[in-house]
Amino acid sequence: MGEAAGRIAVMDGGRIVEDGPAARVLSAPASARGQALLASAQALSLAPWAWPGSTVQA
Repeated sequence: MGEAAGRIAVMDGGRIVEDGPAARVLSAPASARGQALLASAQALSLAPWAWPGSTVQA
């Protein structure tokens, strides 16, 4: 995600609950939904720091 987008918006129930630079949202999500999304990505090895050549760090 972070490699393909400069900004990310996290939605919950059809509303944006968090919006910001991809690197910040993916490394330190502020919302509960953002934290759950990151945990899911980590569980599926989709976390950006797991991608070959990624510059995003956990």
